[in-house]
Formats: sequence, C-alpha cells, structure tokens
Amino acid sequence: MNQDGTINVQSGATEIGQGADTVFSQMVAETVGVPVSDVRVISTQDTDVTPFDPGAFASRQSYVAAPALRSAALLLKEKIIAHAAVMLHQSAMNLTLIKGHIVLVERPEEPLMSLKDLAMDAFYHPERGGQLSAESSIKTTTNPPAFGCTFVDLTVDIAL
Repeated sequence: MNQDGTINVQSGATEIGQGADTVFSQMVAETVGVPVSDVRVISTQDTDVTPFDPGAFASRQSYVAAPALRSAALLLKEKIIAHAAVMLHQSAMNLTLIKGHIVLVERPEEPLMSLKDLAMDAFYHPERGGQLSAESSIKTTTNPPAFGCTFVDLTVDIAL
C-alpha cells in the first residue's frame, strides 16, 4: 500500500488481452474495500520481483493466479484493520474497510478515517510506522483446462 492509500499489485501473470489485469484490480479492490480506481496492477514478468508464473495459456489467470492475489488482499486488509484498531483504540473485530474508509461494522455509513490518513500514519509514525504490504503465492498441481465457446448461425437451402 502506498502512502496515499492506493494499492500496487505486483503479479507474474502476463496480461495478453484476456483481461487479467482488470480482473485482478477488481478482485483486490473488492476484497480490501477500496475503489477499483485505487488499485494499480503492475504485471512484472521478472522473477527478481515476482514469483515465476508458468504461462498465460488457457486464459488461466482468473482461476489460477487470482486466488493468490485474493489471499494477499485479505492479508493486507487484516493489517490495515489491525493498524486502524491501534489508531482508533477499537477492537479490530469492530472495524472494517468500505470504499476506502475505516468504519465501525455496526455503523458502516459513518467513516472514522480515510485509508489515506491511515497509510500516512503507517508510513511515518515514529513507533508504529512502516509500509503495510502482503504477499501470497499459489502452486498449481495440474494444468488448467482451456475453455471456449463457438456459435454458428446456419441457414440451409434445401431447394437445391
């Protein structure tokens, strides 16, 4: 998470036009509780930065790579809520994150703090400072099947 509350997602999965980056940003945004415009997917096919991804065949990212991203998003949300609990002197069980704001579970319409304010505290507070981040990976044990669909509109002239 960046100091302005936006989220960068680094994935080894390759976007080849199948919409993986869009799916990833939507999944992370929904899981964490932020607007999708606050999530930026950085497809980094560099194993010095992200784990090896075995390929984009079969448009597999949505059901192979996405679970790892969701897991990392859940871990990040836990860290955000834990940090908010300390800042707000609340139990983490009473807090959640909706549309980029920390709210009480029983009063979701009343924001207590923006994610941007929390992120600034996380980065710069002398005692509890430090960037909030999370990491997850998944190892598949089988090759995913390919899915496809074909349509035909056929007219037969039987008068011949």
